[in-house]
Amino acid sequence: MESKNAIKLSVTIIAGVLLIFGLSGCQMATEVAEQEAERAIEDVTGGQVELDAPAGELPRDFPEDVPVYDPATIELSSSMAQEGATVFLVTLLTDDPLQDVIDWHTAEWETRGWTVDYEMTQGSGDAMTASFTVSKGQIENIAILSVVEGQTNIAHQVFVSP
Repeated sequence: MESKNAIKLSVTIIAGVLLIFGLSGCQMATEVAEQEAERAIEDVTGGQVELDAPAGELPRDFPEDVPVYDPATIELSSSMAQEGATVFLVTLLTDDPLQDVIDWHTAEWETRGWTVDYEMTQGSGDAMTASFTVSKGQIENIAILSVVEGQTNIAHQVFVSP
């Protein structure tokens, strides 16, 4: 269990770093951040990780039952496997209002039979962030929805247990 928590913490930190550098538009900074993120995750997990996925695509084997907002552009996607578990990171951007994106996700999770284990909203308007942890079977999805530079940012951290 301690290993799973360490992986979750590492993935959360790395996702934040990659998001910051990725949204800055600096290709070299993004590549350095990806290399450092890969090294950090490998150090924590002892497993091999590859953060590069084809631009604009979901990672291979991304669970079909995880709702992916559309219209949105996939800005970052990656996956990592260790000891039978798989972790997926997907970050999307859309021009749709944050509240519309929150409402859509909430409705999709309910329709698809997900359980909302945790929900927290902070701030308001363009300074609002909504965080959710939802689960279904062997899948746990941590979704963080917020406004970044006038666009709605959707970050999914999906953990699939063996």
